[in-house]
Amino acid sequence: MPDRRGKSEKRRQTREQNKHNSERKERNNDDRINSIDWSVVDYDDENDFDECFSDDYGISNKSTTSKSQRFITTRNCQHNIKTKSSAETKTEYYFHDRQPPSRIFNIFPNMKSKTEVMKLLKGIQDEEERYCQPKDEYENRTTTKILNPFPRQPIIEHFKRVNYTNFDTKDGKQILKYLEKPILRTFQYGVLLFNSEKQIFIVQNHDGIWNAPMSHRKINQNLQLETINETVYRAFNEQICAKHQLTDEIFESYDLQEQQHLNSHKYIENDQTELIGLFISEFDDPIIEFELRDTYVNQACQWISIDDVIKHVPENQLDVYGILRSFVEHIQRGTDLNKTNSNNDVSATITTLNINTAPLKRFLSIRDAIFDRAQQCLQFENEYNQALDENLSGTLLNNYAPKILGSSNFKLHVHEDHLNIYQYEKCILEKLQIPYYNQPKLNSMFPHRIHNGVIPQAKKTSILPILIMAQRYKVDIHKYHIICERNSLRNIAMNENPYVMGVKKIGKTLFLRRHDKRFVDKNQAGYRFEQMCIRGYNSSTCFKQLVEGNIGTFKTLITAETDAIDEQTHQAIELKSRYNTIDIYDQEDSWLQTFLSDTKTIIVGKRTSEEPPRLVNLHEYNVSSISDDKVKNKILLHLYRVLDFLQQNVKQDGIYLLSRHYDPNLENHNLYLYKVAEQDEQELTFITQQILAQLGFRF
Repeated sequence: MPDRRGKSEKRRQTREQNKHNSERKERNNDDRINSIDWSVVDYDDENDFDECFSDDYGISNKSTTSKSQRFITTRNCQHNIKTKSSAETKTEYYFHDRQPPSRIFNIFPNMKSKTEVMKLLKGIQDEEERYCQPKDEYENRTTTKILNPFPRQPIIEHFKRVNYTNFDTKDGKQILKYLEKPILRTFQYGVLLFNSEKQIFIVQNHDGIWNAPMSHRKINQNLQLETINETVYRAFNEQICAKHQLTDEIFESYDLQEQQHLNSHKYIENDQTELIGLFISEFDDPIIEFELRDTYVNQACQWISIDDVIKHVPENQLDVYGILRSFVEHIQRGTDLNKTNSNNDVSATITTLNINTAPLKRFLSIRDAIFDRAQQCLQFENEYNQALDENLSGTLLNNYAPKILGSSNFKLHVHEDHLNIYQYEKCILEKLQIPYYNQPKLNSMFPHRIHNGVIPQAKKTSILPILIMAQRYKVDIHKYHIICERNSLRNIAMNENPYVMGVKKIGKTLFLRRHDKRFVDKNQAGYRFEQMCIRGYNSSTCFKQLVEGNIGTFKTLITAETDAIDEQTHQAIELKSRYNTIDIYDQEDSWLQTFLSDTKTIIVGKRTSEEPPRLVNLHEYNVSSISDDKVKNKILLHLYRVLDFLQQNVKQDGIYLLSRHYDPNLENHNLYLYKVAEQDEQELTFITQQILAQLGFRF
């Protein structure tokens, strides 16, 4: 009886092969259209490689892919970053292909088959790895040697020393030629994770250089070349291990693909001397902590501020962030475009900024289906109104007139039920403790990192802390037009990052509640610097103040977390820590943060890169001197316009979502107001008249 399963499998393989051939034929047709003369490229120049971007994929020397063409013709550009074009991101072939660069086979013309070449290359790879993993006198592995593609002389000397082959023969000369220019080692691939705190996760090798976890492609035991995705996955998990913060479980591997960190639209390449391709992806999981798997390849890993990388001044001509800088600047340029193009050049914002955003998804903390079901969607139009500007622009800054109405200590561990008044009342300490500022001594060490330092917050943020504080300090909330946390106003005013917040109108009052992932990381350098400055304060709580203010014609009531209090003046102090500098980055945002909470002083502590860091300098800034008054009024004017937009369009008969993002249905990047569908109202409810009545507020 014939083996039907065998025939079925054979037919399946035939179909896949036909599909593969069809794709290659289509790609080659495109190459003929965009072909260039490769004779102008000198392959004997050690700065030119053919694994870059296209890997050649078996195409003749007279034509190449459009990716290679773009690389050759733009390699001298000021910013050597290449993003995959929309046509390239429609296929995953580039990231899943195992075909080696064709020029490898040209080096070994005597080999009769591809398998022979791959077997030879695998042997070379294994010998290089033995060289890279030296052992001590007791045969224990020591730190890995830093093996860059160039110079190659130490590698060649090692191969000769171990009598790897007779390099005087024809075959030996071919191996020597490959060792001098190892095509498979010229390009490295990795993943650069960043978080909402504008930090990137990087590793430091034993030469002191910081980079993303990455590696070159390798040949496996089946004599197949790794795909790009496989290389990134292997490199990350060889160097890094993921640990669950709450259970201390160490995962055998962290699945970058399952977590959508290896999608093609997140990929960019660098064509500097260090040829690197990185997936740039957001990571904001407070439960997962990364640490080094061992110290053979790297000596440290950490989250570091993007600003620290860009502002770093190299010492002794060694730029420890040199390889990373172009990638980080690419991310920052996207943020800058977002600032300038928020209402005008939308297409530029989408193309350059959204390296971590899928074209048909919003990637917000609210499911896409909720936005799609919304009953209506209004787009905010930031139109210029000369009369309004002239009337408000000169008065917004002076008329804010903040007033502190009360203070409370809140436990860092909050209840999951964001509507449970009793549980949130228990989160407020009965006896008030004030975090008075105590200037730390220079050259003192930061507190050590602690075990289980991440404290996850409730999945749904609660507005109850504001209302409970207002109740305790007998504040009449009816007179306020806006009630929310300080950071809700910051998000709106700065008009930079994507965000989403719930909006509910009761009476004339708008209640705003942000939807975001929150956690407290006690191991962050900034948090540890705060602990140095407020010694004796209960570190299991945070200090919040209830602040009244005015944004134009709107009266606001907000809560603001306060780092420290000056014991003499009783004024709030904002504490910040910076690596190797005392500068304030994001001056406008830092000003707004302190302005809204009536904070008069910012103290910046300069720290070293060691662990634990050492405090080497302190600098005090007067908040009023930060940024220009015209810029400040412009920020407040935008905030006022959005609040006015909400007051005019939010009705009392439903729940709304205010969100700044790229909407795939409207094909636009802007600020939108959605009225939530009835079926989603229960899930998104965060304030009701019944809750207000229980607290003694009747509307």
